Amino acid sequence: MALFAKSFAKINLYLEIDGKQKGYHLLDSLFYLHPTLCDEISIEAASEFSLEVINNFSDQKITESPGENIISKSVNLLAEKFSLKPNIKITLRKNIPISAGLGGGSGNAATTILLLNQFFNLNLSWPQIYQIAEKIGSDVPFFIFCAEHKTNLALVSGRGEILRQAPIKKIDLPILLINPGISLSTKEIFTNFKLPSKPPKQIAINFSEENFLEIIKNRKNDLEKVAKQKAPKISQIISFLQTQAGCQIARMTGSGATCFGVFDNKINLKKAKNNLKENYWFHG
Repeated sequence: MALFAKSFAKINLYLEIDGKQKGYHLLDSLFYLHPTLCDEISIEAASEFSLEVINNFSDQKITESPGENIISKSVNLLAEKFSLKPNIKITLRKNIPISAGLGGGSGNAATTILLLNQFFNLNLSWPQIYQIAEKIGSDVPFFIFCAEHKTNLALVSGRGEILRQAPIKKIDLPILLINPGISLSTKEIFTNFKLPSKPPKQIAINFSEENFLEIIKNRKNDLEKVAKQKAPKISQIISFLQTQAGCQIARMTGSGATCFGVFDNKINLKKAKNNLKENYWFHG
């Protein structure tokens, strides 16, 4: 038996930091599951566990060993917890840039957990799956949440483990993603982020499809300032997006370096893509 699944990217439509607790930054964010950008994962029976990574980004080196990969960690955790012999081969095809603020690794882990549940007939409940996901990484529960609730939006708080259904269950946004080909360390960006002396004001989230973009426009990504210092090209990309016809929001996602522009329609998105002169990675 062989199983296959797509592992979609996520975008932080906004990402604000509320404080710090037990060494973790406390988030106030709206996560959006991208409808088309995805890695691909397959699992098949084998004589022993192996992980093959097919990286579509020749200029991005994967520095971790297969044993350190977040997919391997997910396999090892389930194998230990349920006394499994993971005699499987997992193949990961990377279409999402690495260390780009798009949650590629976290999505890979979530997809792997769901596939292993099916492959080994574990029949895990959603609470059991969330428990495993939280042990792997802070963003992993979001992808499980989307699978459980069949949604592509979630309000995220805490260190990423507190998830609430957004007022809109699903939305399709014309989004152009642009990455300057720079990998940023999430740990380094958060380490260099300085909390403001005054805590941010809590902004009530109560939006509909009609006022969605207006609400999101008034939010921000608190990590942008630090990321721009590490990668000045982020400023260039955001400035480019802001000058494009129909661009409603221009912002960085996650800890960078990927930026996104939300457009009023796909025609203007396509025009912006055609206007992109720099040799950046893009998707949209």
